[in-house]
Amino acid sequence: MKLAFTIYAIFHFLMLPHDIKLASFKIYAQDEALYLSLNIEAEDVLTEFGLSAIPSDVSIFEEYLNSKNSFIIDNQEFCLTVETVEQNVDHLIITSSFDDAPIAPQNIKMENHSFLSIKGHHNIIKIRTEGHERDFLMNKDRTTLTISL
Repeated sequence: MKLAFTIYAIFHFLMLPHDIKLASFKIYAQDEALYLSLNIEAEDVLTEFGLSAIPSDVSIFEEYLNSKNSFIIDNQEFCLTVETVEQNVDHLIITSSFDDAPIAPQNIKMENHSFLSIKGHHNIIKIRTEGHERDFLMNKDRTTLTISL
């Protein structure tokens, strides 16, 4: 199944324009907590937020992510707490935590609408939890994901 997804993803991306709009969301466990790390082009954040400069207030990112996403982990809904926003050349790395979420979840249901107002935008969801590595492609046609680990 992973091989089929990989082949599909390669051919799918080869057919897209060269300037692919992409964000990478990684859910992972570290130091007895569950985190979400978002890596995205700063230009896409400026476009989505309608701003000319990257905001320094992390609450703007937290409000956006919690309004555009929902996370149900082991049948309990969790919000994100943004901890850091770092700029690395033209990319932003936003690190958030799920307060009191299980670090080895059995089920994750995610609804993701982040940055999908940008034409042709795709989100890659990476799950990296205890013994599990799974990747998913989401876009305007696929905004909900249910995963059993």
